[in-house]
Amino acid sequence: MKLLKNFLAIIGAAFIAMVVFFKLNHSTPGWNREVGADTKFEFNTAYIDLGDGSMTKLEISSWRDFENSDHLQFTTIQGVTYLTSASRVVLTSEK
Repeated sequence: MKLLKNFLAIIGAAFIAMVVFFKLNHSTPGWNREVGADTKFEFNTAYIDLGDGSMTKLEISSWRDFENSDHLQFTTIQGVTYLTSASRVVLTSEK
């Protein structure tokens, strides 16, 4: 009986540890989730596929991504806001 109680206590502790670990690693939604490394992304340039085979370069002042979506929204330094699919834009940090 004592062996069974010890076994159940170990299983319970392992379950609680897994729940806490899962909660800590999945509490921030989106692509910018903290994963234990430096994941602060700062971009100042966007290259956008215009759909006709050409690309344009834009200087951006801000950007954001959306949870459960592949869309990115960014604003240029001129104040123009764009919404596009992440597959049509490349964000870079250029000096």
